[in-house]
Amino acid sequence: MNVKTVSNEVVSGIAKVSKKKKLELHEPYFFRRDFEIIKKCLKSTNVSSHSKYVNIFEKKICSYTHSKYSVATINATSALHLSLIALGVKCNDEVIVPNFNYIAPANAVLYCNAVPIFLDIELETFGLDPVQFENYLKNNYYIKSNKSFNKKTQRVAKAVIVTHVFGNPCKIKSIIKISKKYNLKVIEDASEALGSFYQFKHLGTFGDIGVISFNGNKIITTGGGGVVITNNARLFKEIKLISTISKTKKSFWDYSKLGFNFRMPGINAVLGISQLGKLKFIKKQKKKLFKKYLKIFSKNKNFELVKPISNNANYWLISIFLKNSSYLLRDSIIKKCINKKYNARPGWKVMTKMNYFKKYKFCETKNSIEAEKRLVCLPSSWHIMKK
Repeated sequence: MNVKTVSNEVVSGIAKVSKKKKLELHEPYFFRRDFEIIKKCLKSTNVSSHSKYVNIFEKKICSYTHSKYSVATINATSALHLSLIALGVKCNDEVIVPNFNYIAPANAVLYCNAVPIFLDIELETFGLDPVQFENYLKNNYYIKSNKSFNKKTQRVAKAVIVTHVFGNPCKIKSIIKISKKYNLKVIEDASEALGSFYQFKHLGTFGDIGVISFNGNKIITTGGGGVVITNNARLFKEIKLISTISKTKKSFWDYSKLGFNFRMPGINAVLGISQLGKLKFIKKQKKKLFKKYLKIFSKNKNFELVKPISNNANYWLISIFLKNSSYLLRDSIIKKCINKKYNARPGWKVMTKMNYFKKYKFCETKNSIEAEKRLVCLPSSWHIMKK
C-alpha cells in the first residue's frame, strides 16, 4: 500500500462527485422559503423562547418522528443534560457512554457530577458494542431494589447513552434488551440522525429519551438548536419545566426548583419549521450523493464506503473506512484533501485519550482505536453533486 496513491484515489474520487473547487464537510443550504419565513418572524417580533413558533416546531418534530412529546432546546448538548437530570442522574451515579463518540454525551454526564463509564464500540455501526456492554454489566454489577450497583464502588448505574454515529443506526434493540435486565434508562443520542429510520421507527424513539441536533452542520438546521423527544409524559413534563427555568404559573416570579434557560428561541424554531418541510427532498438528494460515492469507490482495494444497516438512514456524513490501520495513512488522506480545499476530517478522538477523562473506568477499547485510526469523513453536503 502506497500512502500517496491512496490519498490521490480519495481526492480524485471527490473530484468526480463535485465540480466545486472548495468543499466544506457539511454546510447548510437555505431555500427561498427560509428567508421569507424568517422575515415574517422578525416582523411579528415573536423571536424569543416564548414564541408560538417554538410550539409549532415541536409539534412538527413529533409528527415527523412519531413521538408523543418534544421539547426544543438551544442545542443538543443542553438536551442531553436535561435528559440525564429528568432520569434522576445525580452526583456519583454511573452512566455508560461509548468510548468512540462526540464529546457532548460525556460532558453532559460530568455536568450532573456523575461518573462516565467508557465502553468499546463494534465496527459494523461504530455504536456501542452490545456484547461488551452485557459482559461488563454481568461481571461488575449486582441488582438490589431494582437498581444496579457497582460491586467495587457501590455506585448506582442509572443510564446508558448510545450514539447513532453519522446518522446510521447502532444496534439499538440489543442494547435496550440488555439495559432492561439491569434497570438502566436509555438515552439515544440521535443528534446526527434526523430522518433516519430503523425497522420503520425513527431513531431516538426506541429508548426512554432521544436527542436530535439542528446545528449548522446537520441535515437541516435551526442555526443552533436541539430537541428532546420522548413517549413518556412524566419525563416530558419534567424536561419542559426545567428547560424553562422551572417557572410556575402561580405568579410572575415563582420558580419551583433549580432550572435552566435552555428553551429554543422562536427565530431558530421558525427556520426549523421551514427546513423541516424540505427534509424529504434533502434525504433523497443525500442518498443520491451516497450512491455516487459508492459507485466511484466500490472497487477500491484500500478502503470501503461505510454503509448503514438501514436502507432508510439519512446518509448525513459519508465516510470511508481504511483497510489498513494507520494514523499516517488517515492523516495523509486528510491533508491531501484539505490541500485541495476538500474539507475532510477524521472520526473522533477516543474519549479516554482526553486528559480530563483519563481517570474514568473503561474496558478494552480496541475497536474505538481502530475507528479513530481508520475513519475518514468526506464532504457530504447534498448540493455539491455534479449536475
